[in-house]
Amino acid sequence: MKKWRVGSVSMGAALILLGTVIMLSQFFDWDATTVLLAWFPLILIVLGVEIILYVYMSRQEQPVVKYDILSIVFITFLGGIALILFIGATTGLLDKIKTTVQAEEVEATLPPIEKNIGDKVKKIVLESAEGTRLETNNTGAIHIFGTFHSSTANKKDIKPEEVASFHQVGDTLYVEMLEAPTSRFEYEDSRFTATVSIPGNMETEVRSWLDEARLNLAAIKSNWSLTEVDEVYLTNPDKADVQLHTENIWQEESSDQTDTFGKGTHQLEIEAVNQLHTK
Repeated sequence: MKKWRVGSVSMGAALILLGTVIMLSQFFDWDATTVLLAWFPLILIVLGVEIILYVYMSRQEQPVVKYDILSIVFITFLGGIALILFIGATTGLLDKIKTTVQAEEVEATLPPIEKNIGDKVKKIVLESAEGTRLETNNTGAIHIFGTFHSSTANKKDIKPEEVASFHQVGDTLYVEMLEAPTSRFEYEDSRFTATVSIPGNMETEVRSWLDEARLNLAAIKSNWSLTEVDEVYLTNPDKADVQLHTENIWQEESSDQTDTFGKGTHQLEIEAVNQLHTK
């Protein structure tokens, strides 16, 4: 007569249930994680029922439960996997891993932003972010446009308020460019490449690093100052009315200089530039 060891039936039931739910998940498109989390408690129930039946059906007055060690180890191993999945699901880590594994590289245009400048605004202060470029325009509004690259966001995720924020204090309008939203996981890659177009007739101060500045000197009708720019392109100097003062141009031996275009009514100060091009 074969001896019954607790754990054998549970292991058999575990294999039958696991195979069944995996097979059904293929037909009904069930989420594998949800299936495993629902499956593991059933195995605990089966194991508990098996112990009770063993004790109840034993003919001994004080029955000693004998376990199938290999089966118990197997069930414990599967249970550990289910427990790890449960912890990952409750902490949100599992969703993050799934999102990353299923992520696709997305490149799309940023939502265009147009900020009309009121009559009370006399000065614009730009706080740039990584990937920011600057241009001049002849309108009465600030325009922001560009692209974004992401491995986690989709084309509909980015909102204008996530690209730039505007705050007016007195007669000064502060424009802050924002970084692309990311999480603490280093494998995520999200970045903005944005161009900020500012009216040339507004006094403008740029307080942080720019990747590039393309300034139409003919459009500058007020004082401008830029600090820390990779490359600066100055166009239409023949039609300008600007006095240009530069400091720390790294491509030049004599980096501090002053050039006058036209009468030099308006001041353009550029400090700490890698390359300066005038054409």
